[in-house]
Amino acid sequence: MSDKVLLDANVLYSQPLRMMLLNLANVDECSVQFFWTDKIDAEWTGAFIRKHPESKEIIAKQVEAIKKSFFECYVLDYEPLIDQLKLTDPDDRHVLAAAIKTGCNVIATDNTKHFPAELLAEYGIRTMTRDELMCFLFTNEKASVMKALDNFARVHKDPELTVEDLLIKLDRSVPSFTHLVRES
Repeated sequence: MSDKVLLDANVLYSQPLRMMLLNLANVDECSVQFFWTDKIDAEWTGAFIRKHPESKEIIAKQVEAIKKSFFECYVLDYEPLIDQLKLTDPDDRHVLAAAIKTGCNVIATDNTKHFPAELLAEYGIRTMTRDELMCFLFTNEKASVMKALDNFARVHKDPELTVEDLLIKLDRSVPSFTHLVRES
């Protein structure tokens, strides 16, 4: 059985990490499936636009392109589950509902305290921070991760980037992961 990971907004917020995960989702050999929702997109884009209002149109176009290319990653019809769930932060119930709907076994989020392990265990779900996720992916899907890094570097043209350039960009959000890659 392959792992299924629901990506929370705080994971998708970082552009380099988001692009890395999208590149990884495109690697045929990768057995991990990634999921998120329109509401999760609205959360990360809203936070980004509040910080960078000049980027509103660019972000809207990016999300449109992502949705077109990765439609199968979007969770649909999870909303009826939301009201049945109890979390310390009710605004996070949609994340758990989407994970349950798709049969995810991991929620990738840096808000792990919002998702009690005992409750998640009832659904066969656990949390991982974004750094833990990337380390897990590198450990279990090394060839796919390296292929995704190479693909990301190869297609990035303005400016051109090397894998090391990408690792420098990823250092801030996933430092343990970048250390693992450099040490391998």
